Formats: sequence, structure tokens, C-alpha cells
Amino acid sequence: VHKAFGLPIDHLADVVVVSCGGYPKDLNLYQAVKSLLNAAQALRPGGTMVFLAQCPEGGGAPDFFDWIHSLDAGTLDRDLRAAFTIAGYIFYASVEKIDRCQVKMLSDIDPSIASRMHLQAFSSLDALLQTVDFSGKDVYVMPFGGFTVEYDPFDPFAPFRAARAQQQTGEEVFARAKKGLRDEALVVAAKVVALAVLSIAG
Repeated sequence: VHKAFGLPIDHLADVVVVSCGGYPKDLNLYQAVKSLLNAAQALRPGGTMVFLAQCPEGGGAPDFFDWIHSLDAGTLDRDLRAAFTIAGYIFYASVEKIDRCQVKMLSDIDPSIASRMHLQAFSSLDALLQTVDFSGKDVYVMPFGGFTVEYDPFDPFAPFRAARAQQQTGEEVFARAKKGLRDEALVVAAKVVALAVLSIAG
């Protein structure tokens, strides 16, 4: 996955602008949240996501969007545990990510539908941009959110995840893991030195 669709990042952005990449990837919210979930991986907690998804079919299939009733009732976690479905889990994960940031959505979707998922929907780009502060902010732009997977290149567990996805041999996994751990140690050391220098300078 990392090799085909991965994009290494070294920090989380203040603002992420993400597009689903057009029809049919933004046919409805069920399809569109794939891009939202990927974009959330690159956004700092409390940051702003500008989410471009037309969603002409609204929330999408009932097995996904009917979980909105549990969300409205405040029983989503309990209800999903009692009757788990993949679509329900995707809905749950989407709401969790949305609640950790501010999502401004440019869309044809009914704003009253979007707001039930804690999304702020706009039909006008100008109106949306008036609510976003870009000044002095780190901004990532993801034109094909559903096909872009951000990851930390210094994550020591990344070699295991990538190797599992590629069905590598045990020897290859071990070799990649050792390299990943060595790189991680160097990065941690550099961070400690930088923090110490800043502390002394301050």
C-alpha cells in the first residue's frame, strides 16, 4: 500500500484540503468518507479539513447512513457493539475523525443531513473559504484523497505493515524492520538534541 499509494509526511498539518477525485468517488457520503479518513491521518487534532465531495446521493446506502439514528440518540458505540457491521464501523470511524477536527464540506448535500454527522456543509466555495484561516498555517492538498495514504516514514512498525501487505518473506521483514528501527533511533536522537538546544536557548 505504501509503495503504490503512500505519501510520507514528517508532521501533521493545520489545514488539509482534500478532494475525493470526482465521480463516482463522491457519489454519496459512504463513498466520500474514504477520502476523509485518509485526510484525517495528515491533520493535527483540532485542525481544519476542507472536504470537497459533491454527494448527489446524500448520505448513501441505509446500511451506512442509518447509523445516524444511533448517533442522534447518543448510543452509537453501544448499538454497533450489539450489531456490528462493516458499514457501521466505517460510519463510527468517520464520526470519530470528524469530531477531532473541523470539517468544512463543499458539497451539494443537504446541510441538515451533513450536520447530523457533525459536518459543516457549504454550496459556495467563497462562503466556505471565508470560514477558514490559512494565514501562517501548514497546509496539505490532497487532490485524490481516496488513493492517498499518508504515513510516517520513520515509524518503526511501518516495515511490518508494508511487508504484510506485500506478503514478503520472514527474512525480508526482518531486514526492513531492522533498518526502520535504526532510522527511528536516529530521528529520536535528533529530536532530543533539538529540544535540548531550544531549552537552553530559551
